[in-house]
Amino acid sequence: MAELKIINMEDVEREDVSWFMKPYLPFGKITIVQGDPGCGKTSMMLELIVIFGIWKCRQSYTQSGNRDIIEQKGVQLYEKCLQIQV
Repeated sequence: MAELKIINMEDVEREDVSWFMKPYLPFGKITIVQGDPGCGKTSMMLELIVIFGIWKCRQSYTQSGNRDIIEQKGVQLYEKCLQIQV
C-alpha cells in the first residue's frame, strides 16, 4: 500500500487553471458536488454532461460547419442521460 505523504500548502506550486465554467468547473481537475438528498446534484451533473458534450462537438465540427451533426450528437447525449437518470 502507498505511504501517505503530508505536504505543507506553502510547498505547493501555483499553476494556471483552464475553466469550463469559471470559477466552479476547471478542466482536468476533480470537482466535488455536495448537497442534501433530492436537491438536484445528479440532474445538474447530467445537464452539464450534455452541455459539455455539445460544446466538444461544436469544437470538433466548427471547421466543417455541419450543424446537423452537432445537434444529432447533442440529442444522443441527452437521451443517454435520460437513460442513466431512470
